[in-house]
Amino acid sequence: MSKFKSMEKTRTLVIALVIGTVALFAVNMGSNALLKSWRLDLTEEKLFTISDGTRTILKGLKKPITVDLYFSKLLGERSPLHGFYFNRVKELLEQYESISGGKVKLNVLEPEPFTDTEDQAVAIGLQGIPVSEAGDHGYFGLFAKNETGNQEIFPFFNVEREAFIEYDMTKMIHTLANPKRKTIGLMSMLPVDGMGRDAKPWIVIQQIRDFFEVNDLGLDVKEIPADIETLMVIHPKVFSDTTLYAIDQFVLRGGRLLLFVDAHSEAAMVAGQQFGQAAMMMAEQSDVDPLFKAWGIRMVKDKFAADLDTARRVNAGGQEGSNRTVVSDYVAWLKLTEANMDRDDVVNVGIKTLNISTPAILEKIEGATTEMTPLLQTSPNSQATDVGRIKMRPDVLDLVRTFKSGGKPLTVAARLKGRVKTAFPDGRPKEEKKEEDKKDADKKAEAKDGDKKADEPKKPAKVYAPHLAESTRPLNIIIVGDSDILFDEFWVTVRKFFNQQVVVPQANNGDFVINILDDLTGSDSLVGLRARGRSERPFHLVEGLRKDAEHQFRATEEALLKKRNEVQIKLQELENKYKTLKADAKLSDEDKKTLEGYRLELVSIRKDLRKVQHELRKDIESLDSWLKFLNIGAMPIVLGVLTLILLAVRRRRVASRLLEG
Repeated sequence: MSKFKSMEKTRTLVIALVIGTVALFAVNMGSNALLKSWRLDLTEEKLFTISDGTRTILKGLKKPITVDLYFSKLLGERSPLHGFYFNRVKELLEQYESISGGKVKLNVLEPEPFTDTEDQAVAIGLQGIPVSEAGDHGYFGLFAKNETGNQEIFPFFNVEREAFIEYDMTKMIHTLANPKRKTIGLMSMLPVDGMGRDAKPWIVIQQIRDFFEVNDLGLDVKEIPADIETLMVIHPKVFSDTTLYAIDQFVLRGGRLLLFVDAHSEAAMVAGQQFGQAAMMMAEQSDVDPLFKAWGIRMVKDKFAADLDTARRVNAGGQEGSNRTVVSDYVAWLKLTEANMDRDDVVNVGIKTLNISTPAILEKIEGATTEMTPLLQTSPNSQATDVGRIKMRPDVLDLVRTFKSGGKPLTVAARLKGRVKTAFPDGRPKEEKKEEDKKDADKKAEAKDGDKKADEPKKPAKVYAPHLAESTRPLNIIIVGDSDILFDEFWVTVRKFFNQQVVVPQANNGDFVINILDDLTGSDSLVGLRARGRSERPFHLVEGLRKDAEHQFRATEEALLKKRNEVQIKLQELENKYKTLKADAKLSDEDKKTLEGYRLELVSIRKDLRKVQHELRKDIESLDSWLKFLNIGAMPIVLGVLTLILLAVRRRRVASRLLEG
């Protein structure tokens, strides 16, 4: 009987296992079919969550867009990294296909060697890379087109761009869906379009042209063209009153303005080194005082915002008398994070870090009719520092050593709204009128001399828009107190990959500028989808301890190094004294005593230096030990204690049941 029961139990167990296995496969297959579009993103940065901006663009598509994704299976076998990247691109585009309701049509193609698909990939311009000894090529690219024949091509997906995949794909869809782009007027004192025959435009200008038509207006502007709704002005330094008047009237008519000013332009310094002293003069502080005064703001004169908490780490060179290279915080070069941004403003959506340099300080004038909202601010551990200290060869260590915090954040970018009056109450500048009068006089003289034929058609005189004394609608201006934010060297690395330019951003500077232009042009659907998943994850507590310790002990360390150098010089002088004498010359007792004293002093200084350098690391090492303990030792201890508690509770319950029984 017991044997029969045992067999029944075994059979029941086998049947249960079979049913469980079938159920597992059924649930797995059913979930793949029914929940294919469902995704749970548990990453802190929501790396796999489609942004609202992308959804808006996809749901707003009116006409279909075909996307052909090419990937060689052999490339995935030889390079798993590219295989993983391909899966991410494919899954992302599948989501695009679903969200758009089929308006985005995805085709996945496999260009195997010596096939029509490979010939097609080559014909459209995809880049193949060698993947076998036989010379076979692998492809990982994309070709997209709309109904009107507009095309977008990705010759080869570089893995370094993986963090920006949603940005790249949505930009492609947006470009194909909106062939006609809005026009941005550009006025720049800096060579943003390149200088010289082989120079290329700055990366940020290239990115702007991916979304907008850019009309370079030059600097001698008498009136902003009527078809321009948004104007981008970079580092205005020697603008004439006529040009300032044109900007003034443009803003009063309701035009939107993105203005980059600077306390000291390092990009202009670089241009000056390449193209002469005249360009170096452009590095000096921007000057739009008449406009700022009318708008109710000011830029602090001859000062820049230094910040110890957001300072970037730089190589400060070697110390005198030492071969050791010193790495220090450079308070003039700042790396702003989300803590320094107004997270409620749309232009900061998706922005994680911004690299800026010697930024100007913006302040609101008391009694101003405008509303100034800070977009970017330094930390409270900041100081308004004289620009003269960083003009030529800045002393990085001295800037840190003499740093004194002002205890409050400084505004380095702001949004300006409100109604204002013109900066030119008397109308168009007199210089303009004199120039027109002179032209009229010349024409009259020519007519009297009979130089012009009677039947020659006369050119109509230039008619300017009527002068405005005040704004027709509230201002919408964004002012950024740094023009170096646009300079390639501060935020992007450009590399060559099979004759293809690969742009790898190190900060979100370009995204920030595009966000602003999107907002000012009234197109906010692209905001927030750039630079997804690329953000440094620093240990803020450790970084804070390091900064405090370094600031505290740097002066002591330098004093000891200076003292050591002085002792070494004295020791060397004493040794050289006897080298110049005869070979049999002996040290006097007094010199022996002095020499021994120098050597003992050097030993003592070296001990003090080691002690100081140890102090620089003590707090960090202590914190590191605690973190290791919490991660390695504390959790097992906690689990052990909880287990003992559960065992004790269980025993107590068993004991109470026995007593009750």
